[in-house]
Amino acid sequence: MDKRIEKITLEEVAQIELLKSKYDTAKAQVEAAQAFSELQGMHFKYFILGVFRKYGLPDGVKITDDGRIVYPQPPETPQPPASFNASNNENGPHP
Repeated sequence: MDKRIEKITLEEVAQIELLKSKYDTAKAQVEAAQAFSELQGMHFKYFILGVFRKYGLPDGVKITDDGRIVYPQPPETPQPPASFNASNNENGPHP
């Protein structure tokens, strides 16, 4: 038995339109929030750039959330082991 539906009720049509409207509204709100987020990100980066220029901070410097400025640490120079002594090297001391 083939039961075809020719038309949905007006209530169902109204429900479809309402849900589509809510979906479109939510989508527009997401797009607006993304644009606002991007704008705030640009403001943040511009402000940080201004701080770096104001204080003449070099590359590699970081600013913590509480405002501390953290300079990069230079790599440590490897030190010979404490037991190493150039004078008792099997090849003799180096000039």
